[in-house]
Amino acid sequence: MSRRPPSSQYVTALVAVSTVVLLVAPVVYGQLALNVSRLLMVRGMLSSPSWLGPARDIAQPLLRGRHAVEAQWILCRVALVTGEAPNALDSCGMAGRTVREIVLAADSVARRLPPDRAAAIYEVVRDLHPSSALVYHRLGKVYSPGKEQAVAAFREAIRLTEAGDDTLAEWDLIDAHLQLARNYIWWEAYDLALSEAQASIALAPELNAQGYRLQGIAYAYANRLDLADRSMAKAVQLDQSFWPYLDWGDIWRIGRRPALAAEKYRESIRRADGASKALGYERLCRLFLEVGDGCSALPACDMLVAESGEQCGPLLMLGDAYRLVGDLGQAAATYYRVLSIDPLNADALDRLGLSKKDAR
Repeated sequence: MSRRPPSSQYVTALVAVSTVVLLVAPVVYGQLALNVSRLLMVRGMLSSPSWLGPARDIAQPLLRGRHAVEAQWILCRVALVTGEAPNALDSCGMAGRTVREIVLAADSVARRLPPDRAAAIYEVVRDLHPSSALVYHRLGKVYSPGKEQAVAAFREAIRLTEAGDDTLAEWDLIDAHLQLARNYIWWEAYDLALSEAQASIALAPELNAQGYRLQGIAYAYANRLDLADRSMAKAVQLDQSFWPYLDWGDIWRIGRRPALAAEKYRESIRRADGASKALGYERLCRLFLEVGDGCSALPACDMLVAESGEQCGPLLMLGDAYRLVGDLGQAAATYYRVLSIDPLNADALDRLGLSKKDAR
């Protein structure tokens, strides 16, 4: 008995289904592969870099299909993490992403890395976008503070912004001026520090407590204490935390007004919580040691040790306070507490009249 040939409707339906399968299957597979690659990439960024290789291997074949742009974006981020500069330049360039998107991707990686590796990632992005102020701002943040490299990066970020580049948000521009002010204070270039602090204040005069704090410190080192005091009063209006009071105390310490400095340090302690109180006690202890006031130094240094625990620095200061009030026995006992933590601590050995050979 011969079999009947399939009807024309059946053939048409079969062709239609086959066509749909042929068209849809690559799309479904491609999307699945893309999702798997993306998951492996994220896992490689968050935990083990060994997952980045499989993420790259899965994404590579997708470059020839409709998911090519998304695959390039995965390969771009993988190359940023692994430090493969040529691959990153190629993939990031072809991914069709804005410089801000690429920098944000670099941020998500760089924050988990030591500064030198983070800098290498941003340097790749800089090579891709050499005229982006945003990239130079990020480079300045990861370069070592106080180094010419960091200062040059912040200067370039500001220059590019002034030349018309719009990739740097206003708050990042303010931050670039603040970072320069801090660096110039470290370099004792107080006129330059003052100029950068004032530039940051001009951008946000009613929001920028840090700008007023840095302006005050620069004025203090320039021996313009009245202007420094006025700057700190403004900073306190904008920021009610303990930080401005620490700086205000520093201003009066720089100006050799220990009573006023102590008053501001005590206010910072009153406003601080938890471990932050140790910062105020450290300043207060150091101030009294500097002026030779052992009776005031001893309780301040004792509270510093209580707040910060058994650490060499606070214990050395407490020992110095005991020595200043003439209690040499307690001073020696405190220095030996330092040696119990660090047997070769040079400062403690020197105060005890011992050598490193004696310590051994």
